[in-house]
Amino acid sequence: MTTDPRSLIDVLEDQRERLVALALTVPPELRKTPFVGKWSLHEVIAHLIGWDRTNINTVDDLLAGRLPAFYDRYEPNWVAYNDDLVAKHSDDDWDALMQELVESQTAALLKLRSLSAEQLTQPGPVWRTRPITIAGVLRFATKDEYEHLGQIEALIAGTSPPL
Repeated sequence: MTTDPRSLIDVLEDQRERLVALALTVPPELRKTPFVGKWSLHEVIAHLIGWDRTNINTVDDLLAGRLPAFYDRYEPNWVAYNDDLVAKHSDDDWDALMQELVESQTAALLKLRSLSAEQLTQPGPVWRTRPITIAGVLRFATKDEYEHLGQIEALIAGTSPPL
């Protein structure tokens, strides 16, 4: 990976574009089939929308020197927080769900692209002995999207999704 922290934004955007393009190829009859634990494609998309919205707030919190609020909800794999995001952002209407995903990603990218390289890497509050940075949040989001992309690929291929 390049040393320019702003390139992380491009990587995240590319990853999402690939994920959305793949999700749009999933037949309607498979979109509500659980394939990531208890989640269907609808829930995975709602999860991504929720994290887009969370990360917009996270940027604001970190720029203000505050620990992002969702850290108060930490548990392994953020299970309860993710469930809350899915419940909040779910929509039975596929087109409306995908439109919300486009809107949440656009808002997140606009926020991120407004930042300097210094803001992306500026150490924020310490959590569990490590300072939180916006770049670190971007790396985590990209990793999550990559995992979901693989899971969607496995759904389409009819194989077990990677863990």
